[in-house]
Amino acid sequence: MSSAVTEEPQPAAVVAINGSLCAEEDKDNCIPEDILEQFLQEEKAVFRQYEMDILLRELSEPKTLQYSLTDEMEAILQMDVGRSVRFLNFVEAELSELKNDEYLRHAVVFTEVCVECGEENIVERGSRSWCLRCFGERKSLCPTVYSYRIPMPVVYSRRNEQRADLTLLIAAHLWTSVRGGSELMSVSNVLRLFTETSKSRFIRRLNNIFRFAEAVMTQRKVSHVHGKILHLNRDTGSIVLFVDQCIFADKGTSNEILF
Repeated sequence: MSSAVTEEPQPAAVVAINGSLCAEEDKDNCIPEDILEQFLQEEKAVFRQYEMDILLRELSEPKTLQYSLTDEMEAILQMDVGRSVRFLNFVEAELSELKNDEYLRHAVVFTEVCVECGEENIVERGSRSWCLRCFGERKSLCPTVYSYRIPMPVVYSRRNEQRADLTLLIAAHLWTSVRGGSELMSVSNVLRLFTETSKSRFIRRLNNIFRFAEAVMTQRKVSHVHGKILHLNRDTGSIVLFVDQCIFADKGTSNEILF
């Protein structure tokens, strides 16, 4: 009896054609390695661009702010005086505070800004001085220019459910940006109060300025605040900020913050 012998299939011969490996019988259809590499790189580039397009599309979609005003204020309380800060949530003026005698005495806060270092400090009406920072650090008598800020009193809730004061000292250029305020709230007009010697004229000018600011704070709320910590008290939660940038919005609009 004869037995059949099964031959194992032999692998196709492989040869190198122009730097590319391919089967010998298929060498006429072989793709050169450099062309294949170029094709792969182009495919990778297309894929990377596709991933980037998806990422950019996700980033461009508006998202709702996930933390509260309380969270933002508690974070600021952990910072140091002089630190630049930013918070996004809406705040509204505590309108009852606008009637207090203490607020009315400081309805306009005068400041001086160093022309050399940009340091800004609160000054008394009618005072004249050089930049204290430049004098202290460099013994240099650097001149200052005068400006003003108007305080917006805010009350917020802490995590322990206690109420705390937040005072926003809003810069002059933000008041002039509000409709109707370009002339009345201009630095040159408000600074007339700084050197006014007539009590009656002072009261009349101050009343006009205060009424405009009061109307703005009654009708509008503020968000996207950027400024610097002037004072804070971690025990009481009291915070005072120099506000250099913010957005005024009508109180009738949604409090939802999209970014």
